[in-house]
Amino acid sequence: MRTDVYAELYLWNKNVDSLIRVLQRLESFRILPGQTLKECEIRREELQSVLNARILEAMLPREQDAEARLQQLVPVRHESGTENNLHRCQSCVCAVGMLRKHSP
Repeated sequence: MRTDVYAELYLWNKNVDSLIRVLQRLESFRILPGQTLKECEIRREELQSVLNARILEAMLPREQDAEARLQQLVPVRHESGTENNLHRCQSCVCAVGMLRKHSP
């Protein structure tokens, strides 16, 4: 689910950024006053910022939970002496791409 949220957030930002180019092209046609388009661009930027912040705030507890579970997993594997895909000696390179250093 976490990756789905981040994928959608990426698409949201990509599509909103393409809106900037649309507004810039509209401005070149001089159909609407430049001030009107500038106001639209400011509102677009505010909306993008607010939505990004709210989504990331909502995701923070989930990320913290995932990190806590991962931190609990690594010492258990380390103490048991089992080697697996999550563990490499002297530093743990986790499947989620995080690098954690710890003492063996």
